[in-house]
Amino acid sequence: MIAQRFWLPSVTSQFVICPIPFHLDTYKGCVHGCCYCFGRDLVNWTRRTRSLLFAELEANSPRQLSGWMQRVYGRRRNFRHAATVFINERVPLKIGAICDPCPPVENELHITEETLRVLADYDYPVQVQTKNPEILRQVLQRIGPGHNIVVSVTVISLDTKWTRRVEPGAPPPQSRLEAIKGITDGLGYPVMVKVQPAVFPRVLRELPDLVAAIAKAGCWAFNTEGLKVKIAMPQNEQRIFGALGRTVRQEYRDTVGHREGSDWVLKDEFKRQYIDLAVGLAKLYGLKYFSADNSPLGLGDGYECCGTERLRDYNVFAYNRRSQAFGMMQRSPLGECAVRFVRSIRMRSFRTIHDAVDDQLEGS
Repeated sequence: MIAQRFWLPSVTSQFVICPIPFHLDTYKGCVHGCCYCFGRDLVNWTRRTRSLLFAELEANSPRQLSGWMQRVYGRRRNFRHAATVFINERVPLKIGAICDPCPPVENELHITEETLRVLADYDYPVQVQTKNPEILRQVLQRIGPGHNIVVSVTVISLDTKWTRRVEPGAPPPQSRLEAIKGITDGLGYPVMVKVQPAVFPRVLRELPDLVAAIAKAGCWAFNTEGLKVKIAMPQNEQRIFGALGRTVRQEYRDTVGHREGSDWVLKDEFKRQYIDLAVGLAKLYGLKYFSADNSPLGLGDGYECCGTERLRDYNVFAYNRRSQAFGMMQRSPLGECAVRFVRSIRMRSFRTIHDAVDDQLEGS
C-alpha cells in the first residue's frame, strides 16, 4: 500500500512570472523516469532509478482536503497563509505541476479521482496535467462530463523510438493522442498539448507533424517551452541525460544556450525560431498557441500559458512579468499575501507578494 498523507495546496515562488502559481500534487514520486526532468527535488533519484515502484510513491488524502476546504472556503482570508487567500479568490489549482497525477496505481487508489470530486463540490477551477491521459480519461469518465476542469497533456515528439529513450516510463505518443481524442470527443473536456521541453533543433523538424496530430486529436491549443539543462550534473546523470542526444548538453553550454541561474537555457534568438514556427502552425490549424518560456515574453495568444482560459469563474494573479508583457498587469488582493518562502534578508519583516514582485521587476 502506498503511504498516504496530507499536504495542502501551495502558492509557489513562480508568482514573479506565472499568473497561476497555485498547485496541488495528488501523488509524490513519478513513474516516467524522464531524462530531462525539471523537478529538482525529485530529479536525482528519478534519473538514477529510471523507473519507480508503486510502493515508493506517496499519495495525498482527499478526505483531509475536503475537511480543509470546509474550514477555509468562504471564510475570512488570512493573508499570512497564502493558500487560504488563493483558494477563496478561485485561482485555478494545477494538479500535477510537479508529479504526474495519473500513475497506473490511480485505478486502484482513486486519489486523483476523489480529489477532483472534492473540488467539484465547489465547482472549483482545476487544471490537470499529465503524460498518462488514458488513466485520466478513465477518471473523467467515472466522474462524468461538465466539471470545471481543463486538461493539458505533455507530448514532445511523435518519434516513438526516441521518446522511449527519453521518457522510458511514459505511454507512447500515439497512445497519448488516442486518449486525448477520447477526452475531447468522448467527454467534452478541453485539452491542450504541452511541448515541454522543446528540444532544439529537433523541435524545428518535428513541430509541423506534431501540431497536425494535435489538431486531429481535437485539442484547442498547444504551448512550447525550451529545454533547461542543469549546469551541475554528476556523471551518472549526464549519461542518462544523453538520451536526448550525444551533443545536446555541449551545444547548450557552448553554442545555443546561456546561463540562467543553475541552468543553461536556449538563447532568445533560437527560441524565436520555434515560437515563430508555432505561431504559423497555430494559424494554419485554427489552434491557439501559448509560449511558456520566461523570455522572450509577450508572444502567442495570451499570458495564461497552461490553458486555464477555458475554465469558468476564476481569477489569476496578474501582477507579474508575463502579464506585464501583454499589457495586463494589475494589483490584486492576492498580492497582499505574505511570502515567507522568498529568500531575502528582508524576510525578517512582513513582506507581500507585491513587494517581492516589485523587487524582481526593479532588478530586471
